[in-house]
Amino acid sequence: MPTNVSPEFDKQRQIYEDTEDLEQRIVELEKLLGLAPNHKGAERMVGDYRKKLAKLKAELEKRREQDRQRKASAGPEEGVIRKEGAGQICLVGVANSGKSALINAVTNADLTVADYPLSTPIPTPAMMNLEDINIQLVELPGLFEGSYDSAIGRQSLSVARNSDCIALVVDLSQDIDWQMNIILGELDRARIRLNREKSAVRVERTGMGGLMIYGAHHYEGSKDEVVEYLKSRKITNMIVRFQMPATLDHLRDALDSSVVYVRAMMIATKGDAAHSEARYQELQE
Repeated sequence: MPTNVSPEFDKQRQIYEDTEDLEQRIVELEKLLGLAPNHKGAERMVGDYRKKLAKLKAELEKRREQDRQRKASAGPEEGVIRKEGAGQICLVGVANSGKSALINAVTNADLTVADYPLSTPIPTPAMMNLEDINIQLVELPGLFEGSYDSAIGRQSLSVARNSDCIALVVDLSQDIDWQMNIILGELDRARIRLNREKSAVRVERTGMGGLMIYGAHHYEGSKDEVVEYLKSRKITNMIVRFQMPATLDHLRDALDSSVVYVRAMMIATKGDAAHSEARYQELQE
């Protein structure tokens, strides 16, 4: 017997099938069941969707229970920073780049300043008063190549993801390229985008209508390239709006809900070191 579903049901079914996030998939499936036809020919289809919903909810509860057990076994979390003051700035740099000394100089903190790596083992906050405005500074443990693969590295970068601003602390006594490659590389792996406009590309999943591309003149490549890329991601129904000059990287980020956009500034330290003037010039370039 035919199910005779409505266009709204078909549209919602496509949205559900295109959704990958587990929690959102449950939401979309519940919406789909709310639009399901109420006649005998649709009973089997509705029953199948209800079974899928039950499985998805069981999987979600399983994941939540695993998270609860993991957090319980880990005990109290060190290095989790609650935002305070008018804004939060995270200081990010390689080991021994002068982050602790900088914070000590502008706050009443007394952080350990040492010439060995990870003298600051966890994210550490301090409060700076600027013209009667309190600004929270957070020193993160020194980054190294592969920081994101370590527990403390991921924890530190999660603090940076949630901050209002990231200060890249660059040591003028060390190689500039080496430092910047590590800092920017680890921030990129944490899905943190610095000083980039989130609104450059807007995407909207739809249940039907195919691929609709607007503002393609803002894209550095061709419209066909965008269509081919979306099809390679198995995306067949979507509205894409290029609102500012954009690249394929901007489009990738727009499709990735885990990407965050954070303001950033740069601070150079150890200006009295040998060859610091030349390195400062290199940093400016």
